[in-house]
Formats: sequence, structure tokens, C-alpha cells
Amino acid sequence: MAERQAALAGYRLADEIEKYLKCPETVPLLPVSTLADVPTEAPKKIGADDAKNYYDQNMIVTGKVVQVSVRRNVAFLNIDKPFPDSPFTAVIFEDNLGQFGDLQKFNNQNVEISGTVTEYHGKPEIILESMNQLKIVGGN
Repeated sequence: MAERQAALAGYRLADEIEKYLKCPETVPLLPVSTLADVPTEAPKKIGADDAKNYYDQNMIVTGKVVQVSVRRNVAFLNIDKPFPDSPFTAVIFEDNLGQFGDLQKFNNQNVEISGTVTEYHGKPEIILESMNQLKIVGGN
């Protein structure tokens, strides 16, 4: 999709340049291959222990919230083990905390956390910016 948008922007720019230069030739049409929709794969589901193998990738991390730590500017949902042994953490910064309500409702719940896995101090995490990135799933 990004490639298509960049190509379209390039052709629009070329049209504008052509107007100013008064070129007698036209810009060739956009190639058919860039018009096709790019299939998007659903993110892969992985366990909290595997998240360290997927930095900078969009994933769904599954596990049990075993510790909820809320501070003034940030909240942490530690998955499968409490801090400092947690193999994965979901992080919510102050600007987004209001969307999630009482975070204690996630304690002892099996969850799916979606987003880009990032590394912080040698451990994997996903930063949550919206409620649709966090889902309680069946079974405790």
C-alpha cells in the first residue's frame, strides 16, 4: 500500500512539473502491478517467552497477566511472571491510560496483546496506545 501511495505521489508531482516545464510528452501511466491490492497477513500469535525473537515485528503476544503495576505516568502489565522475571511486558503511557479504565481487571486474566514488539533494557514489550490492542481471552 505504501509503495502504491508513493508511486501515485510521484506521478502527481511529475504532472505538476510537466505543467511548469510545458513538456510535450506525457508521463507514462502507473504500472498495473502497483495498482493491485497488497495482501495483508494477520499478525502471528506467539507466547510471551517467544516475543524476544520477534523484535520490530507486528505480533499478537499471548499469556497471563500476573502483575499490574500502575504509576502516575505509566502502567505495566507483566505477563506470565512478575517483574523482574517477566518474559514480556505491555506498557501503557500516561496519555493513553484513561482508555483502559481500571487495569486491575486484567490481573490473572489470559490476554492477547497486539502491536509491534520492541526491546527495552533487553526485554520485549509492546506499547499499548488503544484498547483494541488488548483482549481478554477464555481460560485462566
